[in-house]
Amino acid sequence: MPANTGKKNRVTLVVLIVLIVAIAALAGLGWSQNGEITLLNSKVAQQNSQQAYLEYIMSTSESNELRAAVNYLALNYDPHVGLIRDSPGSDAFSLFSDNYLAVLAIRGYPKSNSTLAAIARNVTETLSRYSPSLGEALSEYMILGGNWSAPCAPIHDAVSYTVSNSTGGDVSATLNNGTGVLSPSDDAGVSILEAVCSLGRDDSSGWSGGFGQATKLFDGIGFCDSNSSFCEPKGGYRTSDLALYLFAERSQCGTTNETTDLAVTWALLQQQAPSGGYYIGYTGLGSESLTNTNTTSLAILALTKVTLCFT
Repeated sequence: MPANTGKKNRVTLVVLIVLIVAIAALAGLGWSQNGEITLLNSKVAQQNSQQAYLEYIMSTSESNELRAAVNYLALNYDPHVGLIRDSPGSDAFSLFSDNYLAVLAIRGYPKSNSTLAAIARNVTETLSRYSPSLGEALSEYMILGGNWSAPCAPIHDAVSYTVSNSTGGDVSATLNNGTGVLSPSDDAGVSILEAVCSLGRDDSSGWSGGFGQATKLFDGIGFCDSNSSFCEPKGGYRTSDLALYLFAERSQCGTTNETTDLAVTWALLQQQAPSGGYYIGYTGLGSESLTNTNTTSLAILALTKVTLCFT
């Protein structure tokens, strides 16, 4: 056989091998509209199953998002006042609902330690010390702790009270003892809280009605109340509604709507600031610049509830 013929055969063989490898590679690649190759990796495969992708997100939230959020609360604790600040750098301290929710969040965190336990204990003692001055304290968020003594509906208007003014800070409480009532059809948060209350009292009709009403207010980005200030394009959404929805939906470790569940979870995870706290609100274009204890505590409660459902 001539030498040049053998050389040609070897070249042909190499070309064939290259073509086979290329075809095999392209079988695992997709072309985007702009011509760039997008690797169809395991994450995209997980997206094909919303439940699997949600589990994937939650498996990372316990070690990252949750830890950062709990640290945010711990860093805002003031040992001299015995309470957690409303927001970083603030001299305001809210008994209800901020510190009440913070205690629930810290105690429910699966990776608690002695420092966190001490903060929760000290805050609880401070809440108890101020309780006599509040009379029958009734905050709508007591529903999440199972301490709501009033009927599930209606929830009355919130009224803010100044409890103490000192050089260390201003202590206040927001209680739901107003003369008016909150409308669940206009407010996703109220609808969800009434649903959770009903669930805790084995009222399946109240649960499905309240939760169903809240689900109708979700527009794919956030919960759009009839109040236009919390609805695109005129205003923004409240992050707290996302957290409350997840807390409620996963209270029995079940999901009623996987599509909504994934969208709400993803939206909530996007509202965490570099500080670990959660932004109070957001629009379709981005988040607000402020974080606070109330919203962060609700996010921790929601993510803890979701994470525990997958363990």
